[in-house]
Amino acid sequence: MYLPKDSCRTRRRAKSGVPDMCRYARVWHRHLGLVALTLTSAMVVFEAISVSTTTAYCVAGRVVGFSAGSTRRPSTSAEARRDSQELSRPSAEQLLPHKSSPASSLRRTMLPALCGGVVMVVGALLASSPAAAKRPEGVNRPELLPNTDGNATPVIDVIKLLSDRQRRVIEKQAGEIEAATGVKLRVLAQTYPTTPGLAIRDYWKVDDRTLVYVHDTGGLGPNAVVNFNAGTKVEAMKPLTFWRQTQNKYQDKFYLDEHGDADTLMAVVEALRDAFVPQASAK
Repeated sequence: MYLPKDSCRTRRRAKSGVPDMCRYARVWHRHLGLVALTLTSAMVVFEAISVSTTTAYCVAGRVVGFSAGSTRRPSTSAEARRDSQELSRPSAEQLLPHKSSPASSLRRTMLPALCGGVVMVVGALLASSPAAAKRPEGVNRPELLPNTDGNATPVIDVIKLLSDRQRRVIEKQAGEIEAATGVKLRVLAQTYPTTPGLAIRDYWKVDDRTLVYVHDTGGLGPNAVVNFNAGTKVEAMKPLTFWRQTQNKYQDKFYLDEHGDADTLMAVVEALRDAFVPQASAK
């Protein structure tokens, strides 16, 4: 209760030496206000930190939740039913009207902005990365094509990677695939940008039954040595995992270091022949 300074009670306490409790109450009220303000500021900072930790999940497109008791498994079916009933039963907080706190309002306000900012920063970093700067451009150099007919030339070796014997083996295996399935296998050995590029489409008359295997010896990067361009009908013959597994196996750095590009190219063609013509591998 507030008492004026000139009240009789205040004068009696001053004369008798009794402490002025009103003055102490005002001082403590001021201190408690500062403590409450400090706690509120700490709570807002904590909420901001928690928001910033979730922005990484925003970039990935999902938020992963974890609870300490999520790894516990009910020992009996009765316990499982009881746990499910407890989880489905609404709590008292859910039944009460929702009152948004300043911290929750801050989270709803800052989260979209922080997510958008992180996405923009990541996009800018990716755009300025060396991988993006070295993205290959389209090449169309028909002068690098051989002078022979495209239907009779299933192999184009621009970089002179294959020997005559290896070329004949590849041509034989490509003929076996076409005779058994109708799939036209075409092989291009190159080192980007030394490649005919888009000119092979007209030269080989690429259609939905054509499978083009481009073996690049490093010009496109270590993760683009084995490349497939399959027509719609060819792609439907094999699952997507087949193409990925074949690429990952034969463009592995250790495999390439051990076998070299020429033998790796031969191994890829043989794997394709065995996949499309299983009876040929049994001979």
